[in-house]
Amino acid sequence: LSQPSFAKWNFREVLPGSNYQTRDELIEWIRGNATTGFHYIGTCKMGTDPLAVVNPTDMKVWGVERLRIIDASVAPSSFSANTQSLVYAVAARAVDLIVAEYRQKQKLHD
Repeated sequence: LSQPSFAKWNFREVLPGSNYQTRDELIEWIRGNATTGFHYIGTCKMGTDPLAVVNPTDMKVWGVERLRIIDASVAPSSFSANTQSLVYAVAARAVDLIVAEYRQKQKLHD
């Protein structure tokens, strides 16, 4: 960002900073500062085993009335992929379940 072509935007390097110039210095900085980008999942496991929190048939929390969990926390185990597609699939399934439940209630009231 210190090159002349970036001058009109007044960019400046923030990290790692001017104290790190050589390859070894940059590697040292990366080793001391780099982290992973964890996407936490599985904190409200969906399933039927004793550790499960969410019922897989309706996405409602076991033993709690009127509460559904509709996010990546329902994944029963970790995987090595971005969680976005998981969240889309969980949300799509939840919509189907909620709409079906609503329609069933409507039929009972008719």
